[in-house]
Amino acid sequence: MNKKVKLGDIAQIKSGFHIDRKNRQLEGIDNKAVKTKILAPTQNDSVICEVTTKDIFEPESINKEFFTKKDDIVFNIIKEGEAKIIREEDTGILVPLNFLIIRIMDITKYDPTFLVFLLNYKKTKNQISRLSESSSMLPRVTRKDLSNLKLNIPDYNTQKEYGLLMKMIEEKIKIKEKTIQYNKDSITGLLDKIEG
Repeated sequence: MNKKVKLGDIAQIKSGFHIDRKNRQLEGIDNKAVKTKILAPTQNDSVICEVTTKDIFEPESINKEFFTKKDDIVFNIIKEGEAKIIREEDTGILVPLNFLIIRIMDITKYDPTFLVFLLNYKKTKNQISRLSESSSMLPRVTRKDLSNLKLNIPDYNTQKEYGLLMKMIEEKIKIKEKTIQYNKDSITGLLDKIEG
């Protein structure tokens, strides 16, 4: 049986860290900037973020809550509200201000993988868009918008089952997309060979 819940009732939602503000505060003081892994938005439509590095003053003084943890969901507030789950290999990365961090309070009741697919679902995005339009002049999603987001969520076993199935389907799609790109590159290569 499905139940309607507000995302803010099942997850902590936190803004990303204001890196530039911290750097401005510490610039000029006798500090050395340290290369730090951060999430960065991408121009690629199929990828919401990538890991890059940035010089940051005193990264060790930043609250650990701003760094990714396994099963966190990062939500790009600008790129049409795209969500991504954080896997083990993506932990410890600083989350900047253009993302929200969604931490599920009880992962024995709510499956992060399922929630990512639900957040990226067209109807959910439409609801987020309506919430963000009513709360801001700028086309960006706020913590309040996500907290008020009402989701129709099935029981935990169904979430796990659907989450796993959707993940497998997504992997098949990625493989097919790579195959298509490989074939396009092969055609280009053959034509380049003719051109000399």
